[in-house]
Amino acid sequence: MAGCGLAGFASIVVFLALNDPAVLKVTAGALLAVTTTPFFVEIFFFLAGLALVVYISHWRVRKEGDGWVYLIEEGPESGGTGSHDAILTTRPESEPKDTDLAMIEGLLDLRSWNEAGEAITRLAREQRESPRGLVARHRLACGLGQHARAADLEKRIDSLRQ
Repeated sequence: MAGCGLAGFASIVVFLALNDPAVLKVTAGALLAVTTTPFFVEIFFFLAGLALVVYISHWRVRKEGDGWVYLIEEGPESGGTGSHDAILTTRPESEPKDTDLAMIEGLLDLRSWNEAGEAITRLAREQRESPRGLVARHRLACGLGQHARAADLEKRIDSLRQ
């Protein structure tokens, strides 16, 4: 609706300007006087800045992705009662299959030996005996100073590599 009004106003100005050039000067002067008042200039710069920020944000999201972080919990039965728990109804496609082993590796990187040991004991036997599980167990044994156990695990890892 505003576009039709603006088009109608422009057509009237063009018609009058073709018949009397002074009308164009007066109209341009009036429009310049109205648009350069402090209130309108401030509004214009605010809207132009807002549009620029929205455009840059849109461009960055298209280029880099949305940056969502998915926190996966099994629900209230898993003991998650804090305000930071998130329950997803559908799991993201990029979820790694070995989340338990990834958590254990993170605990080992943080040198949380006791927590890593407890998490390893909760692993299924297949995961504990997998190459990645053996490496995690080796790192834990080294971190706890259990050199005999670490040497045994190192032999098992080497036998899997051959």
